[in-house]
Amino acid sequence: MAIGRRFLKNGVPETLEGEVNVVERFILVIDIEGNKVNVIMPNRWTINGEIKNTKDLFDGDPFNIDDEVIIETLKLEIVKETHTVNSYFAYSINSEGTTASALLPVNIEVG
Repeated sequence: MAIGRRFLKNGVPETLEGEVNVVERFILVIDIEGNKVNVIMPNRWTINGEIKNTKDLFDGDPFNIDDEVIIETLKLEIVKETHTVNSYFAYSINSEGTTASALLPVNIEVG
């Protein structure tokens, strides 16, 4: 949970919009204008009163691989002399009016 605390303490809200490419364990890869972006995904999600794991979210119900999604994240950026590392932690996913919310021990509100 140390990484989670780091995102909560230092992360800034960032909305990502792109096409779902791959889901593997706790990583979702989306294509944003030709760039592959890795997003850290919590394991459990709530949607329509049900709890689903990340992999099940993208098995065709409610979302599919290749769907266009809008993902609300906390972004953590680390800048070094020779490179920048951006990490994204998802807490909400929307596609075509359907929204899944991460099942977390905290509530993330922007504003």
